[in-house]
Amino acid sequence: MLFLVFRIGQERYIIKATNIAAVIPLLKTHKITGVPDYIAGVINYKGHTIPVVDLSKLIAGKKSKPRLSTRIVLVDYVIAGERYKTLGFIAEKATEIVKLHTSDFSVQNISSDVAPYLGSIANDSEGMLQKIDIHQLIDLKIRDYLDFKAA
Repeated sequence: MLFLVFRIGQERYIIKATNIAAVIPLLKTHKITGVPDYIAGVINYKGHTIPVVDLSKLIAGKKSKPRLSTRIVLVDYVIAGERYKTLGFIAEKATEIVKLHTSDFSVQNISSDVAPYLGSIANDSEGMLQKIDIHQLIDLKIRDYLDFKAA
């Protein structure tokens, strides 16, 4: 399986490549008033308005830094098992793809109601990589802000 690697602070995380529609440069977002600060705003991408969530702000409480390696990861998000919506995630240092096998992951013995999106951990020559389940990342409250309600 292929995974996109990105960082939040010093920690490395991965998202399954099959969940990713595109990885694009960091674009200026149009701010939306009245939404939580981890919703960076919206972008116009190929004629479509796409909401963008700052992963660093959502997960660690710190805004992503606008580096050359900071990207917007576009994901086709599944709602209620059938409805698709494109969502952008700002991810720092999102320039590397790794190939990992199921056997490379350890079973995570710690579960969290606060962070149900955190998955198993793999190791490589640079250290640990924690898998993020993109479909668990957006809770019901955030879905309401992003108009991701089931049809």
